[in-house]
Amino acid sequence: MSGRDVADILSATVFLSLSGLEGLLQATLSRLAADPASCSTTQLSDAIFAAGESGLVGGHVAHHIAVDSLSDYCVDNEHKWRSGSSIARLVYGFSRVQCTKRSLYNVFATRLRIRPILHTLQQADISVVMSGFGNAKYLDKTLFDRLAKKVEDLSPELNAADLTMVLTGYSRMNLLNTPLYQRLGERVAEVSTDLPPAVSARLLHAYGHVGVKHDNMAGSLLTSMCSKLDALDANKAVEALFALCEMDHEADDAQMDKLAGHIADRIDEVDSNGILQLCDVLQDLNWRHERLLMAVGNQSAELQLTGNNGGITPRASRSVLDTLGSFMIHHPNARQHLTEAARSISRDESVVAELEYNKQQGAQALEE
Repeated sequence: MSGRDVADILSATVFLSLSGLEGLLQATLSRLAADPASCSTTQLSDAIFAAGESGLVGGHVAHHIAVDSLSDYCVDNEHKWRSGSSIARLVYGFSRVQCTKRSLYNVFATRLRIRPILHTLQQADISVVMSGFGNAKYLDKTLFDRLAKKVEDLSPELNAADLTMVLTGYSRMNLLNTPLYQRLGERVAEVSTDLPPAVSARLLHAYGHVGVKHDNMAGSLLTSMCSKLDALDANKAVEALFALCEMDHEADDAQMDKLAGHIADRIDEVDSNGILQLCDVLQDLNWRHERLLMAVGNQSAELQLTGNNGGITPRASRSVLDTLGSFMIHHPNARQHLTEAARSISRDESVVAELEYNKQQGAQALEE
């Protein structure tokens, strides 16, 4: 079987049910890596894109070897890629299969800056490539500025998928571009009714991550999420609440209260990181939501006792007790089961502080 045949098979898997196909994917990736030259650039880009979309690549050494070999081939033959669409799919695919080779992203970012190639990019390609570079945490400021200008011009036409990919990619790079965020936020508000709640949570996270305030978008997404709470995972709801806090959204919003109530109802799904985020939200907003506070205490004690959802970290235990104490919530169960773990983090912080102090004193003594 030639590399061309393997590429066709691999690119087709994205349209299939991928359950149980991990072995097939591993075999086809290895075959493709052994004979990439027999594929066209379009076939190779589609194959890598499909491998990334499968979500099955990255867990095995064989995957990493195949991906490394393919990325080397693409870097060595970058001059063959003349289509912006193919480059976009290639970059996105490699980012999803956990390729961390900076030379790959550098080479293809440079290719995309070539004017004739840049002009071949359609809106869907721009969304894909911005998401890909965002996944890889690779920033080419010149290229991103050009792509952002194109996105702004096309903003009235963007659909939900484009908005999600562009905004999450841009946010992951910690880029601040207020006009872009404001314009796309207005477009998000327009399409918010049709968004699945998990997508709404991702978009809120994108804005919260860079601390951009957009009340119209936040209110629209929150209303949309609260109308579909049954489909919203509790940890995603926590992420959304945390993002709203980072966006300085008002805690007295009735929809915020509804979201907090949903989290309290499904608190048994929340993990240690979610508990920590909830404590940060409640304290930062000075929000005495008694029902949620009691639920946080109950779940924290349960995590400590059972170890479910990965258990609870000492830092989260410390934060829970501090939060309950700051709102004067009496929760003997949480205090009984979390105190020892909370003390350990306090001791650790004290030791670190003492070591840092001794280090500073030693440095001053050497200078003298």
